[in-house]
Amino acid sequence: MSHVGYLVAGWTVGLGGLGLYAAWMLARGRTLTRQLPPARRRWIDSPNQQRPARR
Repeated sequence: MSHVGYLVAGWTVGLGGLGLYAAWMLARGRTLTRQLPPARRRWIDSPNQQRPARR
């Protein structure tokens, strides 16, 4: 394998690994969000729920 081949393989493995990790984290977050009661979810995920602003 030439030097360019090693560079391409390294970037592919690195970026592919990061992409897989990001996809896994998003799927895990969605799964955990569904397990929470609506009142405990973040404001952006809770329909018709408003929390007072922090001061």
